[in-house]
Amino acid sequence: MSKSVLRTVVFGACVMGVSHAASAQTISPPPRQSQPQAQQQGRATNDMNLDVSFLTGYDKNPVQVPGTGAGLPPFGGLAAPRPSGTLALLDSNLSYQHASSKRVFTTATRGYMDAYRSTGNGPQFGGDASVGLSFIGRRNTFSLSQEYQNAPYYTAGVLGPISGVGGNPTLAFTTGRTWSLGSGAAWDREWTRTTHTVLNYHYGRFGYQAANQAQFINESHSGSLDFSRDIGRRWKANTTLNRSITSNRQGNSYQPITEDYVEGGPSYSRPLSGTRSFTIAGKAGASRIHSSASLSRGPYEYWTPRYSVSGGLDLGRTWSFTGSYQRSVTIPYALNTTPTEYVTHNINGGVGGQMSERLQFSASMAFTTGRTGTPALAGINATYHAYTYTGQLSYALTNTLNAMFNAGYVQTHMNSLASLQFGTVPNLQRTQVRGGLAWNLPIMGSGRRRGGG
Repeated sequence: MSKSVLRTVVFGACVMGVSHAASAQTISPPPRQSQPQAQQQGRATNDMNLDVSFLTGYDKNPVQVPGTGAGLPPFGGLAAPRPSGTLALLDSNLSYQHASSKRVFTTATRGYMDAYRSTGNGPQFGGDASVGLSFIGRRNTFSLSQEYQNAPYYTAGVLGPISGVGGNPTLAFTTGRTWSLGSGAAWDREWTRTTHTVLNYHYGRFGYQAANQAQFINESHSGSLDFSRDIGRRWKANTTLNRSITSNRQGNSYQPITEDYVEGGPSYSRPLSGTRSFTIAGKAGASRIHSSASLSRGPYEYWTPRYSVSGGLDLGRTWSFTGSYQRSVTIPYALNTTPTEYVTHNINGGVGGQMSERLQFSASMAFTTGRTGTPALAGINATYHAYTYTGQLSYALTNTLNAMFNAGYVQTHMNSLASLQFGTVPNLQRTQVRGGLAWNLPIMGSGRRRGGG
């Protein structure tokens, strides 16, 4: 596969924004910084994989309290604690990719069933699908993507990286039907061997149906321009310009919030051996937040700094470690309240690798804290902090079948204003323990040849 095709495969996955791993119910080790490149110059490839997992265990799953009327559920209604109980999780994913020197096409579909005994709601079903297409030229790559998710969970987006993806009950707070739709387009231009830009646009639409049948819809538009230039063999300069608009569609009273930001900084990559490498990157800039009006205040505008640092290190032949810190602005989807921006601090880390020929270990942690950029109501700032830990052991029974065991812990704290905005109780603690089987079947392509069919 040519270098341009490999770059487009990775680029297309980022544009699509949905990661279809073996299962959203399991976790994977962080990616290694040094990845072997397939040498299949000029030849088209087709890869199809089926992933199925079944897990059972013990969990405390907060659930929705039925409300009345057309407004928000009562205080704490979206995430009320429930006793711990047994659970069963069934997840399947079918993915396909066709790659050639001229185009890359990817598609994936996923369906799942989750049953929590303590909720009393019976089995809950959901699914998602995505498709992406990239056209590759000598210096230009055009990419289009479409994704859709339908999940029986509501996840408080205010929690940033801890919120997880739709359909993952590990990090969701409640039962209740949600759906999301996303469309993306991107143009990647390689001006010289050392300079290239990416122009990207994404549209998102999110809907939530409460227990009282009231429906809430949010929309977002985001556009960005990324510029990068190689400086020598190991250094690179990166700059990003971005504008995003988030709005609540319940009525004209809920005015959109706009964020404009610019940031830039260097990145450094150094090979340590033939199979190991080290990378680190940093950025700094500023965000401008502005809105014409809200329910609790008139027009406003302010600036706030943003900065980040991230890195990755390959340890040994199979182990890897990644870590990051970011200060930024998060504008979570709201229900029937005006969108509110939060200045957030996020810390993430992950480690994983082979403990033996058959045994694999992976673990991750995340911490996030934030507060509204300006007083949201009566001079009070909404504040929160949350953290989570997860760990997993995977033992290869055969080339395609693995025994899995994972555990996780999630804890959140919100002040009264944040609790009111998101309908959650101020403090939540949740522990999860799960075990089961994960099956990967390479149907066609290189994975089938490696696995032996």
